[in-house]
Amino acid sequence: MLDEQNEHELLMQAVAGDRASLERLLLMHYVPLSRRIAAKLPSMGQGVVAADDVLQQTFMQVFRDIGTFHPQTDASFQCWLNRIADHRVIDAVRSARRKKRGGDTTHIPSYSNADSIQDLIKTLAADGRSPSQSVAGHEAVQAIQIAINELPANQRRALQLHCLEGKSLEAVAEELQCTKDAVRGLVDRAKRRLREALGRASQWLSK
Repeated sequence: MLDEQNEHELLMQAVAGDRASLERLLLMHYVPLSRRIAAKLPSMGQGVVAADDVLQQTFMQVFRDIGTFHPQTDASFQCWLNRIADHRVIDAVRSARRKKRGGDTTHIPSYSNADSIQDLIKTLAADGRSPSQSVAGHEAVQAIQIAINELPANQRRALQLHCLEGKSLEAVAEELQCTKDAVRGLVDRAKRRLREALGRASQWLSK
């Protein structure tokens, strides 16, 4: 675990646009943030929302809005994360309840299936070395979940449909209204970025 001074330096770098620093910060806060979300859902979600879905929505907003964040104290980043997560819990519960009543068909994409994520990690071997050899299993899953939410929307969707949901390139192309070659290119670029993210994570986490 980093000390507060180093965490503050990472935060300043993240706000300035350093994605690797932001990834590292989110890995540090992953477990407490996940637990916070899970603790809030039993009373609010009533079983209609998965905690991992809310976590992914939180990460997506953090990647989008980090450049506008202005820390006031050492605890500001954690407070900011908590506030985003709390809002996403409320939004997800409302959306799920509307959908249940038939008034909303909005789908909240989930990238949290552990088996699918682990299968994806196995396909990302680079330089003759499996990413799982560089990063402990659960840490690799966390790093991938964070990195997926940093992908451009079209790459993220293509990766989810093809690699996590197991749909064929043809089926994904039809859903995304593009060619099969375009889908293949989106997936390949997404995998390249995920390999890079795992490589960075291997420098910070378990060997």
